Amino acid sequence: MKNNSREEELKRKRKRYERLGARQFQQVVFWVERIKYSILLTCFPQITTYYEKFLTKSTAKKIKKCQTDQEKKALLENSRYQKLLFRKEMNHRKNRNYHYHPGYSQELIPYLEWNKRIHQKELKKNIGIIALCLPIILFSTPSGILFPLCIGLSIVEMISAVINFECINLQDYNLTRIKQNEKLKRIEEKIMNRDLHQYSSATKVIASSLEKSTDIPSVQSLKQEITTKEELENLKQLLLYLKQNQLQENLSPKHKVYRKEKES
Repeated sequence: MKNNSREEELKRKRKRYERLGARQFQQVVFWVERIKYSILLTCFPQITTYYEKFLTKSTAKKIKKCQTDQEKKALLENSRYQKLLFRKEMNHRKNRNYHYHPGYSQELIPYLEWNKRIHQKELKKNIGIIALCLPIILFSTPSGILFPLCIGLSIVEMISAVINFECINLQDYNLTRIKQNEKLKRIEEKIMNRDLHQYSSATKVIASSLEKSTDIPSVQSLKQEITTKEELENLKQLLLYLKQNQLQENLSPKHKVYRKEKES
């Protein structure tokens, strides 16, 4: 009974966010995303290399301040993970925080909540500036210098306020959708774990390479870890499986976090 009432509440919230323009605004988000990656990869084709060098240097500085091996290991693992995420983001031209992937919601939800807080803060600032400008517009003379300045500033702040409001609404919409899809996520993760269990030999090869390196393993380093023909075949099958999985992900609409959906 509680589950049903919770589902109904989430459904009502989602409908409200949709009425406030979440679906329409998400199309703007996708449009900006496409332009962003097009400009980035055209003007800075080596951006991934530069990012990884920057991350390596910043991680090395942080490691010098570490007092335990455990802290160093955590920093190195996080650095490698961030490099992988950035490579995937650039290769697929998809913002990691705009698209749902099985097992990623634990990182996605905090990002959406953080982003929402940023826009809430900016919206309060917009309202404050408009409130300050309003008395000047109402009571100052049109010929004075403050009048046109306040009119222009108010227009800019109103546009910014609308954008911030829609961003907040969109984050609420996506947080609600993620909560609605908790069961789906658990099923997807279970299927993925079951499928990857078939490639245990390959995962051992990858794990061995990861233990010996603080960076992302190359194909050559993986080859050096292979000791049997079975491991080689298993690794090939795993790579093929991941490639097919990515293709399905690109074609399937359900992996989008910001995505227009059919009425349910």
